[in-house]
Amino acid sequence: MTDAPGHGDGKTGRDGSGGNIGVPAIQLIGLLVIATWGNRSPQIVCAVYLVLIGIAAVIAALHMDNLTD
Repeated sequence: MTDAPGHGDGKTGRDGSGGNIGVPAIQLIGLLVIATWGNRSPQIVCAVYLVLIGIAAVIAALHMDNLTD
């Protein structure tokens, strides 16, 4: 992957596109819950989402160490 001259290393574009995957993913989880358990168990969507947030927080805490003092 090459970037146009003067436009950095492309991390911003990849990070932005990766962030846009979260919304459709949680919508698909919601549809999966409705298809599997019906519309009487919306708390499962919330539970799955909270687990994913926890995993993302742990990964961020372990790997976001590139800040200088």
